[in-house]
Amino acid sequence: MKSQQCRDNEKTQRTKRGKKCLWIFLCVVFVMVLGILFWRIILYKSVDEQLAAIEAARAIPDSENAAILYDRILQNPNASLKDQPVFLDPNSDMLTRNHPWTANDYPKLDVWIKKHEWLINELMKVSQLEKCQYPLIVEPNRSILLKRLQMMRKWRFLLCWAANNDVAEGRIDDAIAKWQCMIQIGKHLRQQSHLIEYLEGISTEAVAAHRAIDFLAEDDASERHLQKIESFEVETQDDWTAVLDRTGPVDELEQKKLERQMSLINRLKYKFRVRQFKSRKDSYQIAHEIYLRTLVINRGIYIMVALKRYKNENGRWPQTLDYIKPRVAKDVLTDPHTNDPFVYKLTDDGFVLYSKGPNNIDEGGSDKNGADDKAIWPLKIPQTDKKNTVTEQSVPERKEIK
Repeated sequence: MKSQQCRDNEKTQRTKRGKKCLWIFLCVVFVMVLGILFWRIILYKSVDEQLAAIEAARAIPDSENAAILYDRILQNPNASLKDQPVFLDPNSDMLTRNHPWTANDYPKLDVWIKKHEWLINELMKVSQLEKCQYPLIVEPNRSILLKRLQMMRKWRFLLCWAANNDVAEGRIDDAIAKWQCMIQIGKHLRQQSHLIEYLEGISTEAVAAHRAIDFLAEDDASERHLQKIESFEVETQDDWTAVLDRTGPVDELEQKKLERQMSLINRLKYKFRVRQFKSRKDSYQIAHEIYLRTLVINRGIYIMVALKRYKNENGRWPQTLDYIKPRVAKDVLTDPHTNDPFVYKLTDDGFVLYSKGPNNIDEGGSDKNGADDKAIWPLKIPQTDKKNTVTEQSVPERKEIK
């Protein structure tokens, strides 16, 4: 009888303890739910609110905003350059974009450039403004953003064609002004909040930098020309972390907003595609490599100015980069891929200048067959026997392009 009573008492106590644990659990869940509701209602900012806060923080007066002027230009149907020079075959297209050309050699292209002089003049005016801020627009396929970038890419080609013609026909000041305009367009794009815009901006700057480097290596450049090119003020500091800190939050917020607008099935498909892409090639790693390549070219501008200045004063290219150290900032001579000096070697007809690339192996300036060197000059370094091409002797004067 007593043992039965003990078992009943023990069962009752276990029941009470179980109910007590259940109540504690329910209270914890209730407090958590209240906390989440409090955070959502009082502290949580929606994606739209966060994007609005970012936009408010970056707002500038319309009178200082180059984006307003770009939009006005786009209102003209001819600004879309739908009539871009289709008469050029692929070889001529590449040649005239990357090298000086004359009106006698390409008369149709000369006529086309003159037809769009109004657009060049408008872009030159916009380039006088330092600031540019486009509104943040969230859209599933980014059609507005991509259309704007496509138009600016066409403008870059127009300026590049025109500047190459200026160089060939001796209008060096006009060519430098167009390179400066391209660099300013690049700066305007770099001020936006999307990584894709930033990358398009530095690509635009790199095109202008390449053309300026070609001019410095192969043409007569007076001290006045050197000073103008030296004033380009392209980005030479490795500030990749700051770039991601500025563009990352906007891209993440927009992705969240787009996902919330999708159905559950489409959201799962979207996440799967994103994971597949990142497992195949990390987009940020690709972007970082583009960024470092651009830094190589940007630093190359100032190295080339110093080299040309030395050649103008001494009649020959310097033996090593040590000769120009006092003429440039310390970081300019440093390869951003390796933090070592750039490779500079005299050759039979000039010199080669390049980065050893991410693998930090000197592969003669090549980026073919697994090599990853990044050439500054020339853009395509001939892959010949280095014993025959590289020399430590003074080199003869280069033949100037007429």
